[in-house]
Amino acid sequence: MKKLSALLLTLAMLLTLFSMSVAQPSAEETEAAVPSAGIIPIPEDATTVTGPETAYGTEYVVIRTWEQLSVFMSLANEASQNKNYILANDIDLTDATPLSSGAKLDWNLVLDGNGYSIKNPTFAEGIDIEVLKLSGNNTVRNLSIGTKDAPIAATSETAGKTHGLMTAYLSTAGAINLENVHIYANLTVKDSNIGGFFGKATNTNNVTLRNCTFNGSVTLNATKECNAGGFVGAYDNGKVTVKSCDNNADITTLGTAGQTRSGGFIGYTNI
Repeated sequence: MKKLSALLLTLAMLLTLFSMSVAQPSAEETEAAVPSAGIIPIPEDATTVTGPETAYGTEYVVIRTWEQLSVFMSLANEASQNKNYILANDIDLTDATPLSSGAKLDWNLVLDGNGYSIKNPTFAEGIDIEVLKLSGNNTVRNLSIGTKDAPIAATSETAGKTHGLMTAYLSTAGAINLENVHIYANLTVKDSNIGGFFGKATNTNNVTLRNCTFNGSVTLNATKECNAGGFVGAYDNGKVTVKSCDNNADITTLGTAGQTRSGGFIGYTNI
């Protein structure tokens, strides 16, 4: 009996040591997972390249500019659906006109950032702060919005808006898949729903985020009910799955509103 007790005690100690050795990744380890640019080499004059197979085949349309991103993949382009798209370089909006809305991606398409970033956007006052606007059955992967060295800085003094850099207000019956997407931003807004990825998501059928991070800060100045989250400000009715994601941002709510809610991933849920 004593031998059995000693064996069980030894086994318990070994299991304890093993469990202690398994740790969640640190912010530094998460950042190290951000892919290097140019995962798929793209020749300078190429308009299409071959990449990993998706539901739409192995051909990818090459995107080099914001104009191409906005037009080729747009809801207004009848030929944009059922295709794969890939960035050949960073898209730098330093000298661009302030965005009045995000680039509206059509249904049924894949955007592979190829390890590159969309960086240095500015935003017109009075609009929803967003860089992209997803429709449905969209996959976005291997993309950074902002960078570690140059996080997006955006401020809005307009109340009653919805802010989220991936899509400000998401409502779709189609699936949304985000994989290896990293957002770097410092956002300050007033009396609005705000999240790093989505300001508000409602009536969504199936949203999945995998290996994604939000890095920076969210500050909400509130005088009425509103919500702030690292990934989603408010989530209402639907399905969302988060796998191996990290919020590396400070979420701050200021003001006197008694019903203001905040959270590291989601500020408020009503499911």
